Amino acid sequence: VEEIAEKVADAVQGGAEQVEEKAGDVMDQVAEVVAVVKEGAADALDAVADAATAVVASVTTTMAVEFDDGKGSVKSVWFQTQALGFSCGRAGVGCGCMSAPKDEQQVVVRNVDKNSQAAKLGVKPRWILKSVNGTDVTSLEQGSNLLKEACKSLPEA
Repeated sequence: VEEIAEKVADAVQGGAEQVEEKAGDVMDQVAEVVAVVKEGAADALDAVADAATAVVASVTTTMAVEFDDGKGSVKSVWFQTQALGFSCGRAGVGCGCMSAPKDEQQVVVRNVDKNSQAAKLGVKPRWILKSVNGTDVTSLEQGSNLLKEACKSLPEA
């Protein structure tokens, strides 16, 4: 009887260990699924925000431009006329630090004209151009085209 009781106790102990191991595996899988769902929700929220920005810009005859100020903040600036008053360039040009391919470099504000719309709205040199009317800027050429196209719907200064 003692031998049978010992075998039963060993079997129960082994079963408990297997259950604990399986529970740990399930918890890991659940954590992975939750992370994927969170990422998907964040992406969906970004897409909705971008679409809303584009709609607001088209309805209000304005152009929404997002900049990264280089200090961890994104600044949204709403331009109302075609005379923006700033120019852009590739990050790193002129300092010998162009390690990224042309189509992957950040686009930065090079100059802000005094007394311009950009100056009055607080745009600063070295800010990174992030998006125009909700469309992410991925290169200097693409960013310039986005600005040019969006300006067409704005009144002249």
